[in-house]
Amino acid sequence: MKHLFLRFWRDFGKVSIILLFISLCNISSNFMQGAVLNDLVNLNLSQFTYHIILLFAVFMLLLIFTYAQIRYQAFVAQKIVTTLRSDIMDSISNIPYATFHERTSSTYVSWLSSDMQQMEERALDPFFNLIAGFLSTTISIIALLSIHWSLIVLTLVEALLLLNLPKIFHRELGEKSLNLSKENERFISKASDYLSGYDTLYVFQRLPYIRKRVEDDSTILGHSKRSYAKSYGKIAIAGGFGNIICQVSIMTLTGYLAYNQHISIGMILTAGGLGSTIFNTLGTLSQYIATIQSVQPILDKFNALQTSNQPTSTTVDQNQTTFFALKDLTYAYDENIILHNLNYTFEKNKKYAIIGKSGSGKSTLVNILTGKLNNYSGSALFFNQEIDTVSSRDIFDKILYIDQNPHVFNDTIRNNLSLGDTFSDEQLINALKQVDLADLLTTLPDHLDTFIGEKGISLSGGQLQRIALARGLLRNRNIVILDESTSKLDKKTALQIEQSLINNDNLSVIMISHHLDDTILQSLDGILSL
Repeated sequence: MKHLFLRFWRDFGKVSIILLFISLCNISSNFMQGAVLNDLVNLNLSQFTYHIILLFAVFMLLLIFTYAQIRYQAFVAQKIVTTLRSDIMDSISNIPYATFHERTSSTYVSWLSSDMQQMEERALDPFFNLIAGFLSTTISIIALLSIHWSLIVLTLVEALLLLNLPKIFHRELGEKSLNLSKENERFISKASDYLSGYDTLYVFQRLPYIRKRVEDDSTILGHSKRSYAKSYGKIAIAGGFGNIICQVSIMTLTGYLAYNQHISIGMILTAGGLGSTIFNTLGTLSQYIATIQSVQPILDKFNALQTSNQPTSTTVDQNQTTFFALKDLTYAYDENIILHNLNYTFEKNKKYAIIGKSGSGKSTLVNILTGKLNNYSGSALFFNQEIDTVSSRDIFDKILYIDQNPHVFNDTIRNNLSLGDTFSDEQLINALKQVDLADLLTTLPDHLDTFIGEKGISLSGGQLQRIALARGLLRNRNIVILDESTSKLDKKTALQIEQSLINNDNLSVIMISHHLDDTILQSLDGILSL
């Protein structure tokens, strides 16, 4: 939390100013109530009326500042959470491909949703309460000093005791918080998996299976939440017990001072209110501190992403004739050899195919060529530079890779093509023409701004495949790798697209396929059979 405070100190400072005024209003109301009681004891009606009016005015100010606090505190909390989400996405964007796939996508979703909710509830909200508590306690202690010095001595002694009581459970709460975060990740992953299998379960008429599995996993998550609540409850009870002892002792001392006429009767009410503010705050202060500290393992989990380093390199020399060169390339997974002593060269502006049966290593080879896998032996050069020393940015600035399962976002056709880059309508339409989709726009209500829907269900599978292909053609990369990219298209359209790529003298093309049309095969400069 320290780095968050330093990063957003201005925002926390503004919230603190509002909280300071709230504390001053609360303390003022305590003194006003004491004055009202003294007026009644002295039977002074005019002073009683005066202090009642002042008390009402203070309460009105308190309401105004409380409203401002609620609004601005919510703004700051969302600003911080949004920044944290952006930081997480920056880290995810910069980790190696293999590192990203060590976790499921639902795990990252859990980080952005459940963990952020925990950050709000168990870090930011308690931190704001901590600031409010510190301010109100400090002002209340100063106010007590104005009543009688002995009240301060007793308060400070009891405050030390109250703050140290719950420390015994600090480590336990941190462990429970991390475990709860992991269980949230697991639950989201499982629920996503079950719901993704809706169609399969539907045809087997086993939809109740989803309910049963979600219920079972929810029960496991519930156990983790109850375990966290149990540890949190221990801290609450410890603080509450100390709070009771402290408040009773302050009231006892105040009554003794009033009995011996060291303070007025009205000050019993004021001191009681101030003592209640101090010890209620201190009683929960330890809970707030423990709760805030319990999210540190979650922050550490996010920060761990930043320790992964991707390879960096100088700009590769594209003047080389050969863009890929494989020398004794070998790759094994769990002692299972996928590629063995593979040798091949790919030259600029030539057209190639990589063919083979399922499991022959086509996908593995492509992942090596695109820098996604780097724990290979032998050599794989990209423009005469070892691929595992070239950054992914350098690779994909020059390569257009389109896989067999491109993702279509729940967004407009325009945004699915541009992916945040800037293209004119003419460029977008031209890309759609190349994949025979331009005519489709005339049938859509909003043309390029037509919303596709979840997983593109408003379009056919072949049309979605063409949109993904157009997304790639739009970028004008000089090296194109098609990984079964036309497999879902009808034969005529697939042949047209493949032929247009082969006929482009400025492109280097690698097609990965189980089977290619004879017309395409005859036009290739080389075939690598695995």
